[in-house]
Amino acid sequence: MKDYTRMGIQQNSDPHWTINAEINKNYALCDTYPDIIVLPSSFDSTRLQRVADFRSRNRIPVLSWYSRETYATITRSSQPLTGLANRTCDDDIELLRKIADANVNQGFKLVILDARPKVNAMANMANGGGYEDYPNCELEFHNIQNIHVMRESLRKLHAAVRNAAHEDKTWFSDLENSNWLFHIRAILTAAIRLVSLVHNEKRSVLVHCSDGWDRTAQLTSLAMLMLDAHYRTLNGYMILIEKEWISFGHKFFLRIGHGDKSDSERSPVFLQFLDCTFQLLQQFPSAFEFNEKLLITIADNLYSCQYGTFLLNSDKWRTDMKVSEHTMSAWTPILRERALYLNPFYAERSDNVLIPNNSSRHIKLWKNYYCRYMPGYRSTLDVLTQRYTTLLNLRKKFTDEINHIRQDGDQQPRLLSGTLYQSPMTTTSTNISAQSKSNVTQASATFMT
Repeated sequence: MKDYTRMGIQQNSDPHWTINAEINKNYALCDTYPDIIVLPSSFDSTRLQRVADFRSRNRIPVLSWYSRETYATITRSSQPLTGLANRTCDDDIELLRKIADANVNQGFKLVILDARPKVNAMANMANGGGYEDYPNCELEFHNIQNIHVMRESLRKLHAAVRNAAHEDKTWFSDLENSNWLFHIRAILTAAIRLVSLVHNEKRSVLVHCSDGWDRTAQLTSLAMLMLDAHYRTLNGYMILIEKEWISFGHKFFLRIGHGDKSDSERSPVFLQFLDCTFQLLQQFPSAFEFNEKLLITIADNLYSCQYGTFLLNSDKWRTDMKVSEHTMSAWTPILRERALYLNPFYAERSDNVLIPNNSSRHIKLWKNYYCRYMPGYRSTLDVLTQRYTTLLNLRKKFTDEINHIRQDGDQQPRLLSGTLYQSPMTTTSTNISAQSKSNVTQASATFMT
């Protein structure tokens, strides 16, 4: 709830959006959603059950992100159950109209960004699913492949890394044949389109895939990361994961395969989100408070089963199993050693919207993660962590010195007994300046080593 109020949504009297803690209390409406959801204030909540019946897994359109400046929003849901008969639901159509109307500066239709290839969406109609063909909406498809394609792509990437340990002649062809970087680029491209619609065109956008817990989470969370500098802080990134992935029901138990011998539901969906974050870190090194080590630590925690954060498939399941009472949060050790995960180049006022370059030559393999156990590969992570720590310590020292100089600067030369005495700041500043130059030289030498 705090994240919604941070965005500017008033808890009880917002004219456009309502923070609703009743409609999904005890997960009564949707058992894979959080118990608190945000809906258009003008929509009659008594109609929500009919909307839920028309959406896959009862995952109705709800708010993820809101711009208090433009009123543009990102909402998320699952696919509509139109089927081959092209069924419609007046309540669902009305809810989408209310979402569009909540953007008071928008004279446009609501944009629906379907993450699936169109052929896949059409195939889903045979199983009762489908897509929106509504008069008040504009529909786009974005060709992100399903979990089975992504699982096979990661398998080929792992095989390429293993083969390169013995014979590197086929490394480039093996990497290309895995299509891993192609898929990373496809996800980033769709997220960039979402950011462009919301930021540049000030449009409100509904995002979904099939069930709304895989590709949907990738796109909403990446777009929010690009749009909102809060999520580029260490705490903000944790909140983003907790909100868009954990509370909105990404199926960690099945996608990671915790305790499951079958791999039919396994897929590196969340790992791809971390990989896309890595791509952003490479292109915008001063825009993030955290560093690459955080991403690798989260990825390791994802598969370790050591913490309760990434266990099971939904908030309801974790609540029923009392996971929080029996396990530690993955964020606890990270916050305990916070300094290890900080980026010394972070510019705190870097609140610009990030638009990465998604051309193929700018998409890089995350070697410190995928290749770290390859014989002969020398990871740069430990070296960078040590250098980052040194730079952070020096930055703190310089900041303290600057604050000390400013305090001394408040003392003006004093006239005592007719004699003008020099302020102590003069000698202090000289000494500090000389020491600072020495520290800068030392820091530069350390970092360039």
